[in-house]
Amino acid sequence: MLMFTSKINESFIQFYDTKKRLLKIMGAIFVIYFLHAFFMPALPNYFEYLHEKYSLAGIDNIYEYTLPVISMLLMFFAFVSDYTKKKYELLTFYNASSFNSIMLFRWLYIAIPMNVIIVVTAPFYYRSIAFLDVQSLYLSIRFIPNVLFVTALFLLCMTMTKNGYAALVVTSTYLLLDILSSARIFKIVSLGANSYNYYYSISPTYYLINRLLLVVLSLLFIYVACKKSSKVR
Repeated sequence: MLMFTSKINESFIQFYDTKKRLLKIMGAIFVIYFLHAFFMPALPNYFEYLHEKYSLAGIDNIYEYTLPVISMLLMFFAFVSDYTKKKYELLTFYNASSFNSIMLFRWLYIAIPMNVIIVVTAPFYYRSIAFLDVQSLYLSIRFIPNVLFVTALFLLCMTMTKNGYAALVVTSTYLLLDILSSARIFKIVSLGANSYNYYYSISPTYYLINRLLLVVLSLLFIYVACKKSSKVR
């Protein structure tokens, strides 16, 4: 069973990630993030700034915005040829159900490794505050909704427009407006709840709703994208 699964995974990688370019790029990103976390950790007085309701953009943006932007570009690189070369017609033809599981797996192929980068490297980045304990885990996983939301938003826009470039423009516009407005425009669905200290500057409840809503919307976007791109037989 394990050998069969391994062969399927290998075939999947060979077909959708020619020469394992995406894996290599994500591996390089992991190394860069780990080195940055190791040699340039967050300031030890992080929680003091947090309680004083200061913006933490200078500390958190590397995970709050930079990694989601990189994830979006990886999604573009992985999916753009689906529509420019009409590859989606072939992929849809071989999809036998009303839910495009192939697209789901391809999304997970990027979303999971990018979130692994967060979970593995962020504890080292915040080690002067907390390290390898519950607090350290929280400091890491709070950024996961951002990667999920941005990649899911890109996928939804791409399937709705059948154009990877249009999806890139829409998602980039959302990110740009969110960054330039210091998370004020989109507010409850902003990525910047950590960088702009929603927990103390607004309220803990508002912060938690923001994090939860991003996850729920991500799952909804993925579901709609996979349904939209499927072919009912």
